[in-house]
Amino acid sequence: MQTQIGNYKIIETIYDGSRNIVYRAKKDDNSYVIKAQRDEFPRISETTRFKQEFELLQNLNIDGILQVEELIKLENRYAAVFKDFDGQSLDIAFTDSVNIKQFLDIAYSELMIGSPLSDIPEDNEDLPPENFLSEQVSQEPIM
Repeated sequence: MQTQIGNYKIIETIYDGSRNIVYRAKKDDNSYVIKAQRDEFPRISETTRFKQEFELLQNLNIDGILQVEELIKLENRYAAVFKDFDGQSLDIAFTDSVNIKQFLDIAYSELMIGSPLSDIPEDNEDLPPENFLSEQVSQEPIM
């Protein structure tokens, strides 16, 4: 596992996918979430999409969506840094025992957060569960 990205010390891996890895990291006693491109030499189209996602998130001001702190260039790939709130990936949250009320609360919150995104003319159809983090106590999803 990578131990550092920029000035951020990696604490744990939150999600490990085919194109991106999401880490929890620390810097100056603050906690952050870092979404990094997996491949050392990603395709130009993947890098373009990653940067467009960063720019889109940077300009959003929607309750429940994490605010981007910075974009870090790592030689041939990029990593986006977000403030952390100690959430977990929804695909992991759903592997734990979730009762029907918690499931419906998560689904409703995800719908309320995702609804304003449908008004954005960007391609936002690819919103798999790993793109969402859920607060472990209240189970309220945050992107």
